[in-house]
Amino acid sequence: MGDHQYFEMQGVPAGMMKPQTFTTCLSQKDYVPKDTEQKDCTMKGVTVDGNTVTWEMVCKDSSSKGKVTYAGNIFDGVMESTMKEDGKEMNARMTMKGKHIGPCDK
Repeated sequence: MGDHQYFEMQGVPAGMMKPQTFTTCLSQKDYVPKDTEQKDCTMKGVTVDGNTVTWEMVCKDSSSKGKVTYAGNIFDGVMESTMKEDGKEMNARMTMKGKHIGPCDK
């Protein structure tokens, strides 16, 4: 499933962040979109309510809460993150849009 992410970060002028695209493998058992760059993270509180999945992820220097809603071969979602960089706390809000692009590579 392809995943398009749009970031909004406090303190960054609008238009400075460009949309990013990455591909992730999703299944009925693993339905939370993940960027392969996310390492040393623990998923907590994954809940499924109909077609909507919510979760919390705790990483070494950041934490986030997310929610995606699936509709057939597409999904829409949002993730709010808090991260520490150089001793300062930064907040980011990311919207996600994804679509099925084919089977996962084994």
